[in-house]
Amino acid sequence: MADSPELAQAIAPPADSAAATGDLNSKETINLLVGHPSARLFPLTTLEQHFSRTLLNPPPLHERDRHILTYGPDQGQYTVRRSLSNYLRAVYDIQGEWTEEETENLIVTGGASSTLGEVLKRCTDEKTHTIVVEPTYFLVGGILEDAGFSIDGNEKGGQKVFGVPWLSEEADLAGSVETLVQSLTNTDSLPPRYQAKPTSRLLPRAYPTAPPPRRLYDFILYLTPTFSNPTGLTPPPSFSLDSILGPGLRVGWLEGPSPDLVAQVAQSGVIKSGGSMGHFNSTVIRQMLMKRAVDVPVLSQLMMTYKLRAGALERAVARNLPRGSTLLGGKGGYFFYLGIGSESDNVDADEITTLAREEGVIVLPGSACMLGGRNGGRWVRLAVCYEEEKRIVEGVERLGRVVRRWYEEHGKEWAVDEEKAKVEEPRILAMRYEELVPPVEKVNRRKRAKARKAEEEKAAREGGEGVIAEGSQKLASVPSGGAGGAAASSGAAEEEVGEGEVKEEGKEEEKEEKEEK
Repeated sequence: MADSPELAQAIAPPADSAAATGDLNSKETINLLVGHPSARLFPLTTLEQHFSRTLLNPPPLHERDRHILTYGPDQGQYTVRRSLSNYLRAVYDIQGEWTEEETENLIVTGGASSTLGEVLKRCTDEKTHTIVVEPTYFLVGGILEDAGFSIDGNEKGGQKVFGVPWLSEEADLAGSVETLVQSLTNTDSLPPRYQAKPTSRLLPRAYPTAPPPRRLYDFILYLTPTFSNPTGLTPPPSFSLDSILGPGLRVGWLEGPSPDLVAQVAQSGVIKSGGSMGHFNSTVIRQMLMKRAVDVPVLSQLMMTYKLRAGALERAVARNLPRGSTLLGGKGGYFFYLGIGSESDNVDADEITTLAREEGVIVLPGSACMLGGRNGGRWVRLAVCYEEEKRIVEGVERLGRVVRRWYEEHGKEWAVDEEKAKVEEPRILAMRYEELVPPVEKVNRRKRAKARKAEEEKAAREGGEGVIAEGSQKLASVPSGGAGGAAASSGAAEEEVGEGEVKEEGKEEEKEEKEEK
């Protein structure tokens, strides 16, 4: 799919544009297709510090670890996976005692794309079918085809890929998938019930009902980055850290339902020969996770920046696109899906995309996100991660002019939704400040508040002697071997996500409380 002439034509910039020569920063071209962060968002200083620290003062190795510059263990450094399991417990506030299986369920990867390729190679056979919710990542077709799957109706050893369209807030995704699976004659798998949206939903680890044996997927991979978790669900099985810190790092992880299945992926010939993917970089990122250098300020900056850009895009769409247009997304991730006009307008998004390129704005047509390049109808994908707010607004305005011209040429009535256009503050920007705080920081704030309350109660029981002023105590950090998300102790110290750091909290607490207010 990715190499088809139709897709190449759809996403290629005009020959005379600056984007055609590789200058995507040109003022003449606005790129709402690119799916990676703006260069200014890369945490260069933080990365420099931790790369230098890892090289000059390498962290202690576990007996199952290997030197940071040699071939890594098949599943990745044990200390990296152990720290990652602690981090995930804290991020999603997972209760209960830590178990060794949590570490063995993890494998360090080279990012979501390579992970999908390895899972398909190691965990599928000639009878395997794959179900993809559409719209999907527009380059996933090539990965599926490389693994021997057919997406054009021609069977290759019995392997097929089925697309399930989902472009409505009310769509019964689970029902559509279940109907499709039941129509297949040689499948053993039925997906669990879960929430899914094009840019933001996570897969829960616990399912509402217990499916029959052999009717669950072994792996479900979520390829779209997300920086919010509004429902509080547990983490998705696959994640790319490089989507946050920089795609060139090529580091992520895969969480499987059992150690045996993860070990099966680790037996890939590529991994057995070359060692763990992202071996050195994962060691560096582990240091960043434990020092909370990912959550603050990296995640804070990304979340605030993307929310502001998303709000600007939402407002621009309301003011420049015709009545009936639908905008999906905005609760996390890099992308929105825009349905231009109402269904009855029969807008051709492929044609709009071509005209938009001539106007100097690049967007991705919905057909590129459908398996086999099928008709994407009125839908286009818009990214908020690459361009700045002003250029996003200008890009949507250019797109709006193109759409209006298309309406006039096809004899269709053009009108914007006046009520939506009047809204100065979109729903995304109306979110409370607290929702912009990274998950780990939220957990740590609750722990600090709990520790302060415990100290005050203890002082009160002892007759009020030496009442501790709020924010004056020192808080110890949890070592890498500790269980993240553990309950607060009864003493003055409280575990946080981090290691080897003990710092004065007084001024920081006061500053945080003022910011929260």
